Amino acid sequence: MPTTTAPPILDDARLAELQDMLGPVIDEVLRAWLQDTPRTLQTVYRALHDGELGAAICAAHALKGSCSNVGAASLSASAQALECALREGGADCSAATIALARLDGEYDNAARLITARFRL
Repeated sequence: MPTTTAPPILDDARLAELQDMLGPVIDEVLRAWLQDTPRTLQTVYRALHDGELGAAICAAHALKGSCSNVGAASLSASAQALECALREGGADCSAATIALARLDGEYDNAARLITARFRL
């Protein structure tokens, strides 16, 4: 049986690529991500609480993309898992519950490492 490896908290290659592309502007991009991501997480939670499945899927998709853009690999993977679970089984399926439970911890880990690495 094949095993799957969990993605790293941060994708070092993506962060290096981003730093090469943006130079010192990367600090601004990462600060914006650090501020915006908790709001996006709240949008996911609020949409699910309010029974707005479509809005939750859109917010999970946006979260997945923004995290991928800044190299927050594990958070991006959890957001993708949530998006897929919501599309396939709705808000009440166990896969969505598991993915949703991971989001805050994944964000905290990624934010802590990005803040330390870039001294933000």
